[in-house]
Amino acid sequence: MEFNLNKRWHLNSLVYLTALLLTVTLAYFLFPVLEPLELTISSYKNRSGKDKVFYQDLNQDGFSERIEIKSSLLIPEYYLLVSDLLRDGRSGVNMDQYDLSGPVAHNWIFYRDFTEDGTDEIVVFNKVKDRLCLTVIDFREKQFILREHPMIGVTEPNPHHYWDFQIAGCEFANIDDDEQDEIIFAIHSEKSRSPRGLYAFDLSTRSLVRSFETNAGISEIKIFDLNNDQIKEIVLYGKASGNIQHGPFNDQTNWLFVLDHNFKHLFQPKNYSEYPGDLNGDFMLIDGRAVFVFYINYKGARDIPNELVQLDQQGLNIRRKYFFKSPLSALFVDHLYNESELFLIFENGDIQVFDQEFKLIRHKKLEVRHIQLLNRSDLDRDGQEELVLAAENQLLILDKSLKTIGVLDVDERILEQASILKSGTDRREQVAIHTESRILQISTSKNLIYKYRLILFVLLWQVNFLGLNLVQYFFRRAGIIIYFLNFSLKKSQNGLMILDPAGYVLYQNHAIQKYLNLGYTLKKHVSYKTVFKRQPEVETLIRRSIKRAERISTEISVLETDHRFSGTITIHPFQTKPGFLLAYLIEVHDLTKITFSEQIKTWAHTTQKMVHDIKQPLSSIALNLKTLQIHLENETIQNKAEIQDDLSLMRSELDRVRALTNSFLKFVNLDKPNIQYANLEKLIKTSLERFDSFRVNDIQIELEIGAKIDAVQVDEQQLTMVIHSIVENAIDAMHGHGRILVSAGAAQYPERAFTDYIQIEISDNGPGIPPEIRDKIFEPFITTKAYGTGMGLALGRKIMEDHHGFIDVVSRDGLGTTVILAIPARG
Repeated sequence: MEFNLNKRWHLNSLVYLTALLLTVTLAYFLFPVLEPLELTISSYKNRSGKDKVFYQDLNQDGFSERIEIKSSLLIPEYYLLVSDLLRDGRSGVNMDQYDLSGPVAHNWIFYRDFTEDGTDEIVVFNKVKDRLCLTVIDFREKQFILREHPMIGVTEPNPHHYWDFQIAGCEFANIDDDEQDEIIFAIHSEKSRSPRGLYAFDLSTRSLVRSFETNAGISEIKIFDLNNDQIKEIVLYGKASGNIQHGPFNDQTNWLFVLDHNFKHLFQPKNYSEYPGDLNGDFMLIDGRAVFVFYINYKGARDIPNELVQLDQQGLNIRRKYFFKSPLSALFVDHLYNESELFLIFENGDIQVFDQEFKLIRHKKLEVRHIQLLNRSDLDRDGQEELVLAAENQLLILDKSLKTIGVLDVDERILEQASILKSGTDRREQVAIHTESRILQISTSKNLIYKYRLILFVLLWQVNFLGLNLVQYFFRRAGIIIYFLNFSLKKSQNGLMILDPAGYVLYQNHAIQKYLNLGYTLKKHVSYKTVFKRQPEVETLIRRSIKRAERISTEISVLETDHRFSGTITIHPFQTKPGFLLAYLIEVHDLTKITFSEQIKTWAHTTQKMVHDIKQPLSSIALNLKTLQIHLENETIQNKAEIQDDLSLMRSELDRVRALTNSFLKFVNLDKPNIQYANLEKLIKTSLERFDSFRVNDIQIELEIGAKIDAVQVDEQQLTMVIHSIVENAIDAMHGHGRILVSAGAAQYPERAFTDYIQIEISDNGPGIPPEIRDKIFEPFITTKAYGTGMGLALGRKIMEDHHGFIDVVSRDGLGTTVILAIPARG
């Protein structure tokens, strides 16, 4: 059987590709769970009552200060505890306590450097009985600049027995040209008519200098220089709380107010949607100009779409985009030079990023719900802010491209407040979050596995490749063994039969049936006693081997009317080392015929003697005929011409017999091959030139030489002789009509240990070799030609064996014959 050399490379390529595909598949499932940042809980503190902890770098030295809000539920005790941090993130010994008279909410603390000494002051709002108070702490000097200064009080009875207001936002801007920023803050009273509005407090005069009061709900304030006049404008985003149903600006809808530094309207206030809901907004830069962008977040049951709206400086709509049933969690704008990107974070885990024209440029769907934005900070020190998000009990870190770079599961629900802890310029920032019972400090560090994931990918590929190579090696070896065993059983010239330990047939080949004349109806799982009932001596040998579990070998003969056989039979027990019996192999070796080399020697010796005995009288007869012709030319006899013609015919026949005997001598006196390098293509073309006269329309001789076949090591004269003989046989078999294909290429043969060969195939489309002589075509004097000697294939076989190669013939009735010449490929 032919085996192409290229298939070995195809198998290696398949292993490469399979290993790569397996590695890519593993990486596809493994790498997404690897994040660039590794999040770990570095420390935690149990919360007591309404205690809150925040971190802020007040003195801009790269290390955060720790600000703790203490609110006892058992006794009315409220204070702020401010301390330096050690380099390991723990609170230092330098602690300052600032006592207050009323509670402080976690989002009522702000920071601003009023003294311009490089250290931020702490701005604190708190409730003291029925008034809103303001406290300003100078952290650098460890003293109060302002302590619980009364700001705004209750102006009407409160039926709910508590003052339910909230600080909706606080900003700092210079609105009166006194070279010091004012504290601008918004108040929203939940279930009371007042106070609701925007106020400006001048720290130097300790008084309110501006106010804008309204019945509308307020959820957020933004300050920005809209018209590039170096004076900042103020934007109030409202919310529809549904408590006040009358008045010019009631809270049944969401209001948008844009005020100048005197708290006057820049344009007519606008209202959107209805209760319940709110507005979330920010500024975008388009070609260096500031525009408003806000999201109308309707939270009711009606089928009202949410909207994303963009307004210019005059309050005119630039563009809108509608969203259906998409509650918003957070909105912010990332400013990039003179352009901006708008981030929308929805409660269902959907994050969308839009450009200035509201075109979606990035999108990510997190497999979480109730998502909230806790903070934005450059945690990995790459110059870009990351998003710190919470989804119930999971903390997520995303970069601006929406790639998840860190994930941490917490066993409790994460609350809204969070702060960033700076631990020096050479260290990564930490995140402080609050759960329902603890305050957690989350450390960030580079994930080394993620960092070296490409190396990991290569190592994973190498492991997969080596593993698949090992599997392929064992499967290949097992396949070779199985294939070789199967081939040996089917193609072996010896007769083979395998019995199970009980003596039942598992397998037998054609040769054993032929040698022992068992017939062709033999079936598996039949007892050896039934199989060999016509050969009792064989049955006896097998029974003895089974009984003793030993190897037995002896000569055997089968003499029947129509069948003769002589040879040897051997019974091999297959046993494992512990002594377990697996099977019995019965091997029959044919000694009916002597070996081919002995036949060749016998035929050569006989032929030499016959030719010698024939040539001497032939020479005498030829000489006498010549002499007789000369005498006849000088004689005058009757019918002289006819006699001369007969003598010429006799001399012609004698010449043909002499040529035939010379041909026999040429074959039998064949020397050992003189092997040298030769160009195979040139050799074959030269050999076929002899048959140019046959290359007419009825006989086609074609040549195909495979790639990478240059030189071979052969005896050119002997190989040419073999090719001549085979092509002559093909031409003769086709009776002058047909096609001959001569091809050459590289090959391997499993039954010959996958040795590399150069193979020449000579194929014709003639009638094929008659079945009755197919098994005898390599024997001398076997021929179907009228004047053939039967020596061509016999000597061809000898020549190929002298080259350490072989010759094989494949023939089918009506489909033609292929002769295969195989020569070992030498380096």
